Amino acid sequence: MLLILKPLIIGLIIILFLVMFNFILAVAISLKYGKFEWKKLLDFMKKGLLPYILIWVFLSLVSIGIPYLIKWLGYDIGLSTVISIDVIIGVVWTAIVSRAIADIVKNFKELDIEIKIAKLNSG
Repeated sequence: MLLILKPLIIGLIIILFLVMFNFILAVAISLKYGKFEWKKLLDFMKKGLLPYILIWVFLSLVSIGIPYLIKWLGYDIGLSTVISIDVIIGVVWTAIVSRAIADIVKNFKELDIEIKIAKLNSG
């Protein structure tokens, strides 16, 4: 069971880290322009953080629950089913993380912070 939960917990921690980092940048932007409002902070918690968490919790329950339910019903779950579930979860996780990173980059630009990408020399 721990083997199944470990990647899901790591995925949740990464999502939480990115969302909270984005939140800190959004607060910095609000303070920079003097537009900080507590109501917007609560709206962010409800609309910006909660959906990410709920989506990930739902996917975690699906990835754990479906194999156990099928096994409990007495059927043998095939590897193709497990791989399909894992692929769906991976795609959704990638979409969530990509969205969070895009928001972070946008907030950096709004704060006038330049992001430099390291280039590797080949040769």
